Amino acid sequence: SAVNFFPIIVNVITVINYSSIVFSIGERFKIINHRLAHKGSLTGKYNSNNYFQSFLCSPLSASDIRSIKTLYMRLLDISRSLSNCYGVILLGINSWICLCTFSVCYAAMIHFEMHRITFWAASVIVTWAFYALFLVFILCFSCHSTVEANRSTMFHIQKLLLQRNLTKETMEELRQMALHVTTLKVEFPVCGMFSMN
Repeated sequence: SAVNFFPIIVNVITVINYSSIVFSIGERFKIINHRLAHKGSLTGKYNSNNYFQSFLCSPLSASDIRSIKTLYMRLLDISRSLSNCYGVILLGINSWICLCTFSVCYAAMIHFEMHRITFWAASVIVTWAFYALFLVFILCFSCHSTVEANRSTMFHIQKLLLQRNLTKETMEELRQMALHVTTLKVEFPVCGMFSMN
């Protein structure tokens, strides 16, 4: 009946919604990294992948670093707000997946022991396994890729700090941003119990 599929549909919609927000945060970190990697203010036009097709680089200024740092702090605030909003929901979804997976595995073991496995039972077990793996994979992959994009930000900052052609003010802004990136890391905790990345 439709009532049996309601939690499945709600969980899929919730996971896809959460993951799309996390992926968009990760894309913003990639834009930050792109700017830092090209060592300057980028001007040009976007191609179909939202990356600059052509660009001109001018040296990074202190105001560029301040704007990048402001964007970084906003993304950090968004990721924390996202974790606060979805924490209980994700805990419920993960608990529901674990409980249902345990129930399906237990039912499958009983069917195998009694040698009464039917095509219908086997298809339900396989379908449930793919469903649970899909939800867990989407959640973990979106969070992991965003955290990895965030980690590479520090790498680009360290490369810039080794350069000698930047002004003292720019170097000071870079050091402050490095401190922010080191101490304020992006994470996606679930009610403080475990992290999705």
